[in-house]
Amino acid sequence: MKRQIFLLISAKIFALLIFVNIANINAQQVALYNHSGFPEAYIDFDNEATVFLWDGTPVAFLHREYNDLMVIGFNSSYLGWYENGILYSYECEILGCKRDVLDIPYKDCPRKGKQKRVPEKPDLIPIYPIKNILKTTWCETNLSDYIKQGLE
Repeated sequence: MKRQIFLLISAKIFALLIFVNIANINAQQVALYNHSGFPEAYIDFDNEATVFLWDGTPVAFLHREYNDLMVIGFNSSYLGWYENGILYSYECEILGCKRDVLDIPYKDCPRKGKQKRVPEKPDLIPIYPIKNILKTTWCETNLSDYIKQGLE
């Protein structure tokens, strides 16, 4: 009897661990860090590749065009590109990056704000711009201020 209870509890714990691991694999939120290593935004790939500010405000989304991921504001403005874990401005300067992509001192992530309602995506996507050579310099405008342009 004790052995059966032990096996039943072990099986439930095993199933729970598998579920937790699968949930972690499927949780596709990628934090974006500014030049100082602080997280200011994130991309939620489980929510239609929406870009959120850290406080939970949706500001933009990723749109695939050919082999590129363009960053489009909900106001239909073209904001930049997302490539190899780096978010670039329209001028091809670095706005932010996911952890361990660039050599900066990364800080721990504070708790994110609750996600606010995601607006409808615009019917018209901007004409695909010509992508210049991506720069290794950081944009003078900080990440959150730059991507807030997707709301204005």
